[in-house]
Amino acid sequence: MGEIKSEAAIPGLIQLLEHEDLSVCNRAAYTLKEIKSEAAIPGLIQLLQHENSDVGDRAASVLGKIKYEAAITGLIKLLKHEDSDVRYKAAY
Repeated sequence: MGEIKSEAAIPGLIQLLEHEDLSVCNRAAYTLKEIKSEAAIPGLIQLLQHENSDVGDRAASVLGKIKYEAAITGLIKLLKHEDSDVRYKAAY
């Protein structure tokens, strides 16, 4: 998966962050980090609020690697979220 650099792969990779197999999730996160596309930001921000904290952690890790200013607005909104884990991941 790491060799795929196409933004067309982003929606599928974001879905794979929720996969039950941890190795699949980790590989998807790695690939998203390599693509470094702003197009991934909305889906990743949404996953910060996922009920499974591991999914949110992976999304936060990818957002940290992408480092696009476009992520800041969505992350700032999540700093007011009722769930402290979501707030922490948004600040991370």
